[in-house]
Amino acid sequence: MLNRLLHQQPLARTLMIINEFGDIGIDHLLVEHVKEDLVLLAGGCLCCQLRGDLYQRLEQLYLQRQAGSVPFFEQIVIETSGLADPAPILYTFFTDAFLRQHYRVDNLIVTVDALYIKQQLKQQVVTVK
Repeated sequence: MLNRLLHQQPLARTLMIINEFGDIGIDHLLVEHVKEDLVLLAGGCLCCQLRGDLYQRLEQLYLQRQAGSVPFFEQIVIETSGLADPAPILYTFFTDAFLRQHYRVDNLIVTVDALYIKQQLKQQVVTVK
């Protein structure tokens, strides 16, 4: 789904950040990309231990875009692999002065497995969030 969306005109200048949870990252291999347009945050949950990494990477990307050392991007998609609680990630954007000044949260999009969503809503607190 992300591959298809990223090839459409509205997302033409999009940088993607993929959160890899686990010891061996594979999610980034499932997305066709140009190396400079994809950022991998590996080794933890984005809403917990990698939230500081997300802030640092977003600050670095903004400065690199300003300097022209990364391809110009108009928006960022953060893919969390279904494991991240969105509240702490959104909190990071809304409370940090640098991020508030240079980034804007437009949408929070959630995809679910239609076959298992009822079961997951009963068993997983993060799914409800």
